Amino acid sequence: MARRELPGDGLTLRAARRWGVLVTSTVLVAGLVATLVVWRAHRSLAERHREIVAAFSDALGLPVQAEGVRATWWPPGLVVEGIRIPDESPLGPGDLAHADEARLAVGMWPLLSGTVVVRRVEVTAPVVRLVRGVDGSWNFGGASRIGPAPAGSSPGGAARPAEADDGGRGGDVGAPSVRVPQFDVVELAITRGRVSLRDRAIPGVPELEITSAEARLHRSGEGSTLRFEGSALGGPSGNLRGRLRIPAGGDVGLELAAREVPAARLPEVLQLVRGGVPFGAILGGVVSATLTGRMPNRWPPGRAEIAVTVDARQATASMAEAYVHKAVGLPLVLTLDLLAGPHLLHVRHAAVESGEARVEMTTTGDADAVVDRQPALRFASSALTA
Repeated sequence: MARRELPGDGLTLRAARRWGVLVTSTVLVAGLVATLVVWRAHRSLAERHREIVAAFSDALGLPVQAEGVRATWWPPGLVVEGIRIPDESPLGPGDLAHADEARLAVGMWPLLSGTVVVRRVEVTAPVVRLVRGVDGSWNFGGASRIGPAPAGSSPGGAARPAEADDGGRGGDVGAPSVRVPQFDVVELAITRGRVSLRDRAIPGVPELEITSAEARLHRSGEGSTLRFEGSALGGPSGNLRGRLRIPAGGDVGLELAAREVPAARLPEVLQLVRGGVPFGAILGGVVSATLTGRMPNRWPPGRAEIAVTVDARQATASMAEAYVHKAVGLPLVLTLDLLAGPHLLHVRHAAVESGEARVEMTTTGDADAVVDRQPALRFASSALTA
């Protein structure tokens, strides 16, 4: 009897069946192996969760406390719940930060060789409380590079020894052992965050608060970029957006844009930078502003160069018992070139423009010198009439 063949393929039915069995068996074996690998990775993470949380604390350079930790199946990692970072500085007591949870996703390939490498972190509902003391110190540590601490270092700066124990598994060499957890984070996501800033050197100044904060950090070989947005100073949702660039070498760059900020809230911001509203002006309406800054890659930076542009077309200003009044719709733009030191923000150059009229102020001293008081300013004007 002639062999029956599959039309167009030249393969016998028996050969086709063999190939089908082989493919099916391969898929089943691969699935079984993958399931076994994921199960063992999950068990390894669950057994060594305390060490991984300790490495999380090391990476932040701050003590991290957690109410609960559980391992996730896929992607492999941990969910750290009820996070609390106590404020151990002289500016405490209280929490420096707390969050509902943080999800730590680890790399699968390093885990197969027995090493935990955290690649992605997602933080939900963090609340950060920043305080600046009278002496210029902050409540979150001393001078350091901006960015995470090297893996394996403790908050105090001492390196942790490598751990090669089997985690109490009784010598089960088949499961990957977690030796030295590392934080090589390439992505960071923050949702529903809140940040408050308080300067204790100025009694009576309310806290500056950013709510509904969302942030995404991406790291590459060239450095890190953090993009963020939130709501601030009583403006509409998402009225504050910015980008922080931390290069692998060189200065840190900051870009910030705020829209529809109530002008009546500007005195609070000016007080935080040791300034005040000129001529006792009473402000109303709304303003929009942009800010760019450059500072050394360390904290505290010691100095920062800042450029600010404020568009006050939709704002009102009343001075000298309303003898001088600026109405809504009248163009008014303020530009500032500032230099920030440890204790003072001073003006290097400022300009106010309204139509063709322009007033400029330029420092009479060394524009690049960080000083402890505002240098004298030289005034110049154009297109002004009495």
